[in-house]
Amino acid sequence: MRRCPPFDSLFEQRVFLRIKERGYDVVPQWEVNGKRIDLVITGGHGRLAVECDGSPYHSTPQQIHDDAERERELRRAGWTFWRIRSSAFALSPDEALEPLWERLTELGIHPRTVREPSIDDSLTDMTWTPVGLAEAEPDEDADPYDGEPDEDSEGH
Repeated sequence: MRRCPPFDSLFEQRVFLRIKERGYDVVPQWEVNGKRIDLVITGGHGRLAVECDGSPYHSTPQQIHDDAERERELRRAGWTFWRIRSSAFALSPDEALEPLWERLTELGIHPRTVREPSIDDSLTDMTWTPVGLAEAEPDEDADPYDGEPDEDSEGH
């Protein structure tokens, strides 16, 4: 797996994917007053800021101080935070995330409920995945530039 924008790290991206797999609505790199929160999980009864503390961004005393100051400022503005360390996630992702699921339940933030898709969904979600495209033979008459993925979008 490689890191994709807008994530700051592969660790942050992996945490995001685990949260999405559970059915929660989560937004990466949420901006508040010129400051960014790694991940924000939203739900009917609130939101939770999730900070992914990985070594590249939380290793020097100045980085740790700046991060703590940013969090204090956002807490004063009403944000609730939950932090996860990359070392704990690397050892056991399930165990490291268990307190997050408990905290979300305490806050009344729940995964989306599963329901049957409606016509409204097709109007708002225009994404689709062609089945069997990987097995298709190239069409010799096709325009080679039609529908080819950009290098930057590969694997996203």
